[in-house]
Amino acid sequence: MECSNGTISVGLSDVPNLWSTEIRRCSSRGFRIRRTSDEEIRNIQNFETVRADAQGIAEWVVGTNLDITERERADDALRSLAAVLSDMDRCKDEFLATLAHELRDPLAPVRSGLRFYGSQDRWGRQGV
Repeated sequence: MECSNGTISVGLSDVPNLWSTEIRRCSSRGFRIRRTSDEEIRNIQNFETVRADAQGIAEWVVGTNLDITERERADDALRSLAAVLSDMDRCKDEFLATLAHELRDPLAPVRSGLRFYGSQDRWGRQGV
């Protein structure tokens, strides 16, 4: 009775015989259409359910079409944002690794400078 998308298809005349009928197939498929009003391509998702009689012959088919264009655009935007955030996270990790390396010995540049200046006399000439 229930399709994979969680919907149940029941006609009003089927309510008394609801449990005596058998739903044979629930399916879904996607396709694209071109809207005539503005020539925009739209993504459509189709859901359908077939009810069969005891011999397996289809008695009726019920279905619906959903325009999922906006949802797919939102999914694409989320994937794009996730890629940007992943790249920013990698840059942050590189920065923190560099900063941690520099902070291990923060006086190294000062010592280097003092050694350099200590080896010169007061006129800037290298000592022997």
